[in-house]
Amino acid sequence: MVLALLARFTTWGRQFWRITGDYFTGRQSIPAWALLSVLLLSVMIDVRLGVLFSYQINDQFSALEGAFDDERGANQSAIEGFWAAMVVYVGLAVTDIIRNLLDVYLMQRFIIRWRVWLTQRLTRDWLDGDAYYRGRFVEHPIDNPDQRIQQDIDAFTTGTGEGTNTPSVGTSQTLVFGTVFAIVNVVSFTPILWGLAGPLTVFGVTVPKALFWMALVYVFFTTVVAFWIGRPLIRLSFRNELTNAAFRYGLVRLRDAAEQLPGGGIDLGTRAAVVRGPVHAANLVRDDVGKVQAYHAVKPPSTRSSWPVT
Repeated sequence: MVLALLARFTTWGRQFWRITGDYFTGRQSIPAWALLSVLLLSVMIDVRLGVLFSYQINDQFSALEGAFDDERGANQSAIEGFWAAMVVYVGLAVTDIIRNLLDVYLMQRFIIRWRVWLTQRLTRDWLDGDAYYRGRFVEHPIDNPDQRIQQDIDAFTTGTGEGTNTPSVGTSQTLVFGTVFAIVNVVSFTPILWGLAGPLTVFGVTVPKALFWMALVYVFFTTVVAFWIGRPLIRLSFRNELTNAAFRYGLVRLRDAAEQLPGGGIDLGTRAAVVRGPVHAANLVRDDVGKVQAYHAVKPPSTRSSWPVT
């Protein structure tokens, strides 16, 4: 229900649905929804294991304290409780390891299936009706559509917000499942923190359950700071990708035109720009290659090897 409302009433939700909504509708979407359900279950199990680990640690250290609390010597029941807590720890650790392995495998399977489908769809859209050619003459052309089909789809389907996919990406690193994990974690650990929190007197004022309220204030301010710092990074990240793509495209055009260039055909200004940075390099390489291609378009073949590029 929440996802449907986001797709209906938010701009980025409508954009998401327009790009990839067909993958989550129809009979073909059954495997995708099945994987999503299993991954959501994995997130719930992860949260529950975290709660059980906290209880296990409490039992373990309580048993250690009780084992040496008796002045006459070690308390036998406390020692037995310690070893019982260790057995529980081993069981929880094995379960957590198995869950992590399955989680990463299923997450990678979901990402790869989604990326293959979305790549095929956008590639067809780019080729249909000669869009790859006509797109150069629209009022606002898309920069580097080839890179967007390859790299941006990879980052989009990975969903970590940090870049392209790696074999270690699991549910905890993705934005959607990470958000679910964080919300359920708060709900699960709030009663524990509330029970542990005690009063604190500050400047004559006693704050009940002070640890709980301190945690809420800390989370609020760190969230505000994260949004304040992170929002400008979106524009900078886009600019970084645009510049890098222009640089790569300029170098690719240079390589494609290598046979048409005479020896030493690239001038010293372009060579220096390659060292200085991608923006200058991309612009100058594009200009040099354009001059070479324009020259070869008007000159007869017999004179092509003698024209210096300056």
